[in-house]
Amino acid sequence: MTNEELVLSYQQGDKQALDILIDSNIGIVRKIAKKYNTLDKLLELDDLIQSGILGLITAANKYDLNIENKATFITYAFQYIEREIYNCANGRGSREVNNNKFYRTVNSLNVPVGEEEDTELINMLDSHDMSMENIEDEIYFKQLRNELEGAMIKHNTLLERQILKLYYGWDIEPIKIKEIGEMFSVPEDKARLMEVKALRKIKDSLWGRTSGRKYRDELIGTYDNTYRAVEKRIDLERYFKDVI
Repeated sequence: MTNEELVLSYQQGDKQALDILIDSNIGIVRKIAKKYNTLDKLLELDDLIQSGILGLITAANKYDLNIENKATFITYAFQYIEREIYNCANGRGSREVNNNKFYRTVNSLNVPVGEEEDTELINMLDSHDMSMENIEDEIYFKQLRNELEGAMIKHNTLLERQILKLYYGWDIEPIKIKEIGEMFSVPEDKARLMEVKALRKIKDSLWGRTSGRKYRDELIGTYDNTYRAVEKRIDLERYFKDVI
């Protein structure tokens, strides 16, 4: 049975179908979990895998089989699997996860935060180097990444977004295009073409031709070879390599 057929059976009340679905896709869950485990050996691989399975089950409950031109189940499920593993790796209540919310909305380093609004954001950011310059860079790159992700949501398919994030290493170590193809049952050549096509869509979008170009000029200007510019260029490649 295909993943989609198993999901349908499960949604109709067949609990055994869920067990088969998990067994059929445990390899993908394990592969994602191992990427996080490689980044931090203190993380228990079994805990990460169990979290990934929870994400798979969530996807099985939410997957709508009635939508026309829907993504394949595993493409749809990937975001839930990865999200649960990411949360497990970082801790749902950790300051790092909470700080990500601040980064998405902050306009000033001195914005008041907390229930009593008696603490400024600058005092809550986790960083090994708390200099103003590094904090500003951190927020700058969070904003840059969020804008890129918005462009991806608008112009790329779900599968294209998954391929880009895995290939360029968003939150985890980059994965080779061949492995990505295997994860989504896509031939390597086709996965490569999808990656190229996805990047072209972003480059040709209004965002790519305006804001994307502005970021490029700010961060990788031809004549700026200072140490800070080199640092920023390295950071930029994590989110924007070949995009702008």
